[in-house]
Amino acid sequence: MLLAVLQMQPVSADAVANLAQIEVAARSAAASSATLLVTPEMGVTGYAIWNDVARLAEGRDGSAVTRLVTLARETNGLSGNKRIEW
Repeated sequence: MLLAVLQMQPVSADAVANLAQIEVAARSAAASSATLLVTPEMGVTGYAIWNDVARLAEGRDGSAVTRLVTLARETNGLSGNKRIEW
């Protein structure tokens, strides 16, 4: 199993910017035949989100989750598992 690790500085409360970084890394990892991309905890939302929790919170069908699922499908799942585990 070939692993790829993303080291990034998440932008606090900016899921769009963070997802863009994750997408670049996922596509690069897939192109390098990685089977798993490890991203930082809080990589989508960043850490200092105290005042933005309600705005950033979303369910399983939210935009960030949907984007990650789509990305996983487009890159053959990277994890070898075709679904996100909760």
